[in-house]
Parts: sequence; structure tokens; C-alpha cells
Amino acid sequence: MRILIPSIVDPSKSKGGAWTAARGLLSAIRIALPDASVEWLALPDMPRMEHRLRQAGAIAAAFTDERVPAKVRFTMDGELKQRLARRLADVRPDLVMVNGSDLLWVLDEIPSHVPAVMIFNNVEHELYETQVRAYQRFPLLGHLLRRDLRALERAETSLLSRIPGAIFFSVADRSWAVRRKPDLDSILTPPVFDYEVRPRNRGKTQKKVLGMLADFTWWPNKRDLSWLCDNVLPAVEDRVELHLWGRGSERAAKGSTPLVAHGFVDDPRDAFEASDIMIAPAQSGAGVKVKVAEALFNRVPVIATPAAVRGLDLPRAGPVRVCADASEWISFLRSTGLDDLVATPVTDEAAFQFEPESLHSSLREFLTRMVS
Repeated sequence: MRILIPSIVDPSKSKGGAWTAARGLLSAIRIALPDASVEWLALPDMPRMEHRLRQAGAIAAAFTDERVPAKVRFTMDGELKQRLARRLADVRPDLVMVNGSDLLWVLDEIPSHVPAVMIFNNVEHELYETQVRAYQRFPLLGHLLRRDLRALERAETSLLSRIPGAIFFSVADRSWAVRRKPDLDSILTPPVFDYEVRPRNRGKTQKKVLGMLADFTWWPNKRDLSWLCDNVLPAVEDRVELHLWGRGSERAAKGSTPLVAHGFVDDPRDAFEASDIMIAPAQSGAGVKVKVAEALFNRVPVIATPAAVRGLDLPRAGPVRVCADASEWISFLRSTGLDDLVATPVTDEAAFQFEPESLHSSLREFLTRMVS
């Protein structure tokens, strides 16, 4: 089987959750179909300034022509389009898997006889809605962004009728799609990770080490950290110590004495090995929070908000404590329940669902159906 995967991210790079999830899915495909030829075509990287200018241009164009939503227009890259055309002609794939529904324009480039599967990292219009809310205090801009949001929702819903199947990372996202197209052939594949876990042997310390692994240059993560620092940490400084791991963590921790920043880490296992518990204080979002799944894969318990565990099958996940608001976070972090959670092991069964091998049969059967 010959598979092409146009993608919003390059799995050979380590930049955040979407890259990690892509790398794991690629590994799972190769395990499920060891004889398949799989080629990944990623949206090219661009400097930060070019990225912002392109975002602004896509939004401006969407205001004058709402047929193409801004998030889709942003991904309409000439270089990727040319590479895709060449590979479609040279490889003659049996299947195209489009990684990211904001690449829905790719469906127009694929010959009608080639089946196309959409990989839903998120339901993009739900993620976009959290961004649009921040601009509601600006009436004209807020109105235009809401119009663009509705256009994206229509486009994302209509693409369901154009594909024979879809892959979802999130239980909630899959439910959204099935409500709109009950006969959609789909598969649920939680984020999986393609590296060996290190044994954990945490010693006893006076303060419990909370770890937060994230890209702190991305605005939702900066917002989530600010919420935690403003509403939770001042009340529990004598009980816990928060360590930040990831790009931009030094700047995020600047001026905050209770925080310890480690910067970008080449190996995420450094963060999991050093933490008693990983935290996920997400205030909103869509899809699945990859770092929650990755913590459990590394056998580390998690404290999370409801938004952070959205889309996960919690009964199977393992030791996850969900705290809805600041008062619940404070109460739990000051209780003996914190010590109990640290001592609760993540079972091999719970961790296995986040290993590529767990998808072997279901993914092989799904992909085989798509080309039959």
C-alpha cells in the first residue's frame, strides 16, 4: 500500500503536542502496515514574523471573501501544493491521509479515484472559538471573526460528506462528527508515543514536585500558567514546587520565585522523571491534550482541569485527579489526597493504550477498509 500524508506539522521535529502525536501515529501506521510505503508532506516552517504576517493576511482575505475561512487560507501554501501534485503523479498513492482539517483544501487536489482520510487533531472551529472569544470586546473585529468562525464550522462540517473515513484522537471530536454523519467510517486513536519509558524512582522530598511540560510561547499555555500562578500557587507554596519544562519556560517563569524553569528539553522523559505529578491547568480547548496522555504513558499521575481531559477515556486512563476550579485545586493540593495520588501507580494496562502497538489491529483493519 502506498500512502501520502499531507500535514500541518513535520513529525521529525519536536515542537509541541501536534508534532508528538503525528510522530506516534506515523509509528503506529508503520507497525500496522509494515510493508506499506508511507510518505509525509509537511507544511513548510516559516519565521515567526512571516507566520504573523501570513496570519494577518489570511484573516484580512477572509473578511472580504468568506468562502475560504482564514485558518484554511493560512495553510494554502504554494510549495506544499506543488510538492503534493508531484508526489500524486509520481507515487500514485492508494490512500491519502490529510493530517489536520484546516488542510481541507487538499481534498480538491486529490484525484477522485484516490480515497482520502482526514486525521482530526482537533475540531478546528471549536479551537478557533476559544481564540475568537478574546476579541469580543472589539465589536467590529469580534463580529468579523465570528463570521469567519461560522464559515470554518460550515466548511469543516461539509468535509465529512467528502471523505470515506476519519481518524480521531478525541472521543468528543468523534462524537461531534458521528452526530453529523452517522455512517462515517471512523477510528479512535488516542495519542501514542514511540519511545521507551524510563523507570521512575522518585525519592521522598519535603515538597511535591509538580511538572508542567508545554510550549510556553503558545498563548493558551501562557494563559493557563497565569491562571495557576494567580489563583492556586500562592495558597500552596509550602506544599508544592512547580517546575516548567519546554520552549519559553524561562521567560514564563521570570519574576515568579516559586517557579523553576528548565527551558526546552530534547528528551521529554527528563520532565517526567523529575516530577511527582504532572499538571494540566487548561482553561479551554479542543481535541485531546497530548501532554496528559504522554504523562500517563510515562507512568506519572496527573492533576487536570475538565478542559484538559476532554476527549480522553478517563475510566481507562489511570490516576487522573480532575479539579474544576481554583478552590478544588487548592483543597486537593493541601490534602493527603496529594500523597495518595503520587503513590498511585499507572498500570501497564492503562499505559499500553498510549503505545503504537495498541493500535495494531484496529488501525490495520481501518486502513485496509479505506482502500478496498
